[in-house]
Amino acid sequence: MEVGLPVNNITLAVIQARMTSTRLPGKVLLPLPFPDGEPLIFNLINKLKLCSQIDQIVVVTSTGELQSPLIHFLNSKGITSIQGDELDVLSRFVRAIEQFNPTTVVRVTADNPFIDIQKLSQTILFHKAENLDYTLTEFLPYGMNIEVASASSLLELNKREDITIEEREHVTMKLLKCSEYKSHIIKSNEIDLSHIRVTVDTPHDYMRAALIHQLQINKPLDEDLNFITNTYNNYPYLFG
Repeated sequence: MEVGLPVNNITLAVIQARMTSTRLPGKVLLPLPFPDGEPLIFNLINKLKLCSQIDQIVVVTSTGELQSPLIHFLNSKGITSIQGDELDVLSRFVRAIEQFNPTTVVRVTADNPFIDIQKLSQTILFHKAENLDYTLTEFLPYGMNIEVASASSLLELNKREDITIEEREHVTMKLLKCSEYKSHIIKSNEIDLSHIRVTVDTPHDYMRAALIHQLQINKPLDEDLNFITNTYNNYPYLFG
């Protein structure tokens, strides 16, 4: 895909976030660890900053007064944010690409606070080396898989007449299922760890994440995969 191809080599991490989650409203600002840690989204941003392959980080959220606490927090920390249509998430990504002019985009969702930085770096490097439109990992714990896309492919995707509302909401869906895009799935672990749930979608998920963060204090922040698997082996009841 060559449409709107940027001329630099910037890798931009785009974090999807919103305050209006149905099952756990306001979760992106809940503290990790509980009760007085930094907000979930700030923990996530600080981890992304450890990745030497990421040059810029931006948060994209929807418009409306309900997002004001999130925008206020991000502004207070000097973190760039972009607001746009709640359902047309792709249009928010396009606005971020137009502002930062990257070649590569890492799609991150704010309800997935655990990221293995080594796996992230490896995935970005593989994506660039293979000149792919879209790269996805599998076999990592649920909530830890990584998505990388070329900025030019996302710009081209935005102009397609055959893209559906669902595909605009789920930004990378069409990149994977449409054969004209060069996509690849990386098995990032020898065995499938997707049964280990570390995403934050419900109150139960949040309390698990808060406990995991408590256990992770004073541990290396760039080795989430080893830490999560060890925690699962030592405290399997946390993941039930």
